[in-house]
Amino acid sequence: MESDAQSPRALTPFGKYLLDEQIAEGGMARVYSARLVGLGGFEKRLVVKQVRPELARDPRFVTMFVDEAKTLGRMSHPHIVPVYELGVVDGTYFLAMEYVEGATLEAILAEGPLDAPLVAHVGMQIADALAYAHGQFALIHRDVTPRNIMVDARGHVRLLDFGIATGATEGAQDEVMGSIGYMAPEQA
Repeated sequence: MESDAQSPRALTPFGKYLLDEQIAEGGMARVYSARLVGLGGFEKRLVVKQVRPELARDPRFVTMFVDEAKTLGRMSHPHIVPVYELGVVDGTYFLAMEYVEGATLEAILAEGPLDAPLVAHVGMQIADALAYAHGQFALIHRDVTPRNIMVDARGHVRLLDFGIATGATEGAQDEVMGSIGYMAPEQA
């Protein structure tokens, strides 16, 4: 006899984390909601970002991923999602990051245009995050898109995905990377 009640979703073990569901996928990585479970019922919800298996063998992509983690690990800003850990499990490189309960700006925009005060609110918080990244770390994000901006239920805005960021003095800044529709004209 089948039950109408849904069974709990099976969690996939990944090192010390339990992966729940895939919540995003980009050119370099897959992103999962996850849990860290510990003694006495301790549980922390977070995100695990894994290098795509087909790219994990490419030293260039692994280097970009590790560089993203090292940079984010040094950052502490209210509008930038923090990284808790960089690691490797069975050859899969990953980042453990804060879980932001909310929606991407891309999903919010899909519901219709935003009013001017909300546009200003989001813009100011992202500008603050970018100013911090550039001022403190000479970092250029290079992929500020609605997909890489999260807004929580309280309207707190967070910038994600520094995976293709570059230092302002690095030679790599001459390489065209990012989302063409959101690039500065001089870069595209």
